Amino acid sequence: MLTLAACLARSATVKPLYIIPMLFMAPIWLAMIPGIPFDAEAFARVRRGCAHYLILYLVAAPLIAGVGFAYAAAYAARPSREVARLVTKSWHEQYAAPLRFVGGDESYAIAFTFYSPDHPSYLLGFDRQPFVELGMISAAPDLTLSSWVTSPELAHHGMAIICSDEPRRYPGECNELVRSAGYEDANELKFTVATSLLGFRGPKYQFRVYFVPPALNERKN
Repeated sequence: MLTLAACLARSATVKPLYIIPMLFMAPIWLAMIPGIPFDAEAFARVRRGCAHYLILYLVAAPLIAGVGFAYAAAYAARPSREVARLVTKSWHEQYAAPLRFVGGDESYAIAFTFYSPDHPSYLLGFDRQPFVELGMISAAPDLTLSSWVTSPELAHHGMAIICSDEPRRYPGECNELVRSAGYEDANELKFTVATSLLGFRGPKYQFRVYFVPPALNERKN
């Protein structure tokens, strides 16, 4: 509850992933409140109430998604899946190797782990926003933050860096960080991608994608 209060006070977005454990504990907290009888009848009422809410949310979810998509809400209209598949396809067309590592704007790069057929690892350091929020401001990407990858592995497999042209809340654009990290020779591609819902096309989003080629794999043609 303190986490929710702090996020509301700072106007921060609370992701569903972090809400799940808090809501999971709510019935236990309710049962532990002193002076409130929590017998079998009370438990049955709570269970019925939860069932009613779940049904309500299931019915409302597609309506909320449709409204968000129609008004181009960022989380509803962002083409995360489309970008992941398009960039992975382009990588395969250029290199005889799977896409193992992806960095860049967090909201898109992290989606590659789920939506890309290669399921690459997400590398921290190319998006300043999370680090500014945590008070960790750096002038250049620090790939040592990604302890699950070593420099030899990165040089062997290469990586893709996804930079969205969406306005940024904090200084230090993704494109600037790519140049400051010494990847001026990376292959730059531009994409314009839009998502769709039930046949309706969403707004177009523009991306700059940088391919750092695998050092030990030959490029196709």
